[in-house]
Amino acid sequence: MSSPGSAKPIRVVVNAIHAKSGGGLTYIRNLVPRLARLDSMEIHLLLHRDQFPLFQPIDEKIHAHLFDFKPGTLSTLAWEQLSVPKLARKLGADIVFSPANFGPLLAKNHFVLLRNAVSVIQVESRLFGKLYWLGLGLATLASVLTAKRAFAVSDIYVQKNFHTLIPAFARVIERHPDIKLVIAGQVIDTGYMERLEAIIRDQNLEGKIRFVGCVEVDELHRLYRDCQVFVFPSLIEDDALRKTLSMRAIERAVNFIWDLTAEKTRDVFYAALGLPRHGKPSQ
Repeated sequence: MSSPGSAKPIRVVVNAIHAKSGGGLTYIRNLVPRLARLDSMEIHLLLHRDQFPLFQPIDEKIHAHLFDFKPGTLSTLAWEQLSVPKLARKLGADIVFSPANFGPLLAKNHFVLLRNAVSVIQVESRLFGKLYWLGLGLATLASVLTAKRAFAVSDIYVQKNFHTLIPAFARVIERHPDIKLVIAGQVIDTGYMERLEAIIRDQNLEGKIRFVGCVEVDELHRLYRDCQVFVFPSLIEDDALRKTLSMRAIERAVNFIWDLTAEKTRDVFYAALGLPRHGKPSQ
């Protein structure tokens, strides 16, 4: 690890193997390039080759590492637990940062970002869904217990509470027949999506609700600017970033928020490593 008096930056391995859509992808695409531009940071980004197009263009200051293991839930978990700690040691990483609820348990100085509220198991009615969230909860607990530090920071999941939003929107339509609802986010839970489509049919809302899927950051900003009302129906999440974006869809404000987030993240890394701020020696 770089010493406090050294000008050498700290080396951070960003384990982005789970970032494929939604807020996790947006978070990494915005934060990691800004971390890499800080003089005190050297960033190594771990990706599956299939993820590479999602991160284009990659900042020239980021050291990207692409891997070809067979994608799948179990194979990804196995690769993460076995390969990431080895690669981190090989690179001489000071920190391994996983912007997800869990990451490699054996990695030295491992940081996780708590992004998903595992309490969604309370509102999930399907057996498979309950098993999924139970597994995620256990993985989250294990990572928090072994991590150096844990951070607490939409795609279409049951916890987003769209099944309540849509009937409520039907009541709004009664007074404002010209209004339309646009929902942005990749469909992750196809069973839940089918449930929403059934509700839309039952409420006679075809043509009034539009799912636009996963959108690029620029398009997301346009949607925020053009909407008259922003709706955040989730029962168990408190996503300050999404709320902030809805209120401050101006590009300058968004950039300021991300720049500040990068600086604060760097400060957390240094504090956890016992280094003075920005790695400068104490006077």
